[in-house]
Amino acid sequence: MARRSIGKHCSVAFDLFEGKLTQEQIIEKYKLKPGQLERVMNSKSFNREIACLCRKAQLETRVKIARYGPIAAETLVGLLNSDKPDVARRAALDMIERCNDDNQEKEKEDNDYGIADKDLKPILVKLAKAFG
Repeated sequence: MARRSIGKHCSVAFDLFEGKLTQEQIIEKYKLKPGQLERVMNSKSFNREIACLCRKAQLETRVKIARYGPIAAETLVGLLNSDKPDVARRAALDMIERCNDDNQEKEKEDNDYGIADKDLKPILVKLAKAFG
């Protein structure tokens, strides 16, 4: 019985981690009783599984950054040399915006990002050197 419970805890952890189902949908999917989801979420097996899923996601992210970071930096360096002065600024601001999208609500204002052109170029050069 305990073995089956651990499997359910891991499945619930995976579904919560993926974020595709709400808590109500998870309760319905696993036929949990009132208060049971909270007990599952406080269990050692659930917390171990969440920790493993987080470590896996972090490793996958590091691999992607290692693989695509230099390519992105190289592309940015090429954009810095563009004949059109606004091209590099827009490309860099788009990348900054995408990085912040996970943590903040997206606010779109065409060209008012609060970073002056004179401040942006040194930031991009440092970024390119870090990945170069």
